[in-house]
Amino acid sequence: FADVEGIQTMCLKCLPYLLEDESQRTTAQRAGLTDSVLRAMVLFPDSIELHTVAFHTLVLLARPLGGNEGMLFHTAMVNTRGIFNNGSSSSK
Repeated sequence: FADVEGIQTMCLKCLPYLLEDESQRTTAQRAGLTDSVLRAMVLFPDSIELHTVAFHTLVLLARPLGGNEGMLFHTAMVNTRGIFNNGSSSSK
């Protein structure tokens, strides 16, 4: 059913729920799920819905494995002193 857009879209819509689980995401990465998602995008270049769910799936597949997800962003948000100028001469 690789050539049926509706079936591919429906399958892609289910993947984000499965890929939230790290063990499922690891299995999907090892099985080459990314290739299948990209193939569907190439087969149906005009399907906005399929591309939307495919991008969501790719974002989840790209998530780092382990407990460090989002740590850099969290640390940067906590320590903002180096980001903003507080009345220094360079901000005038």
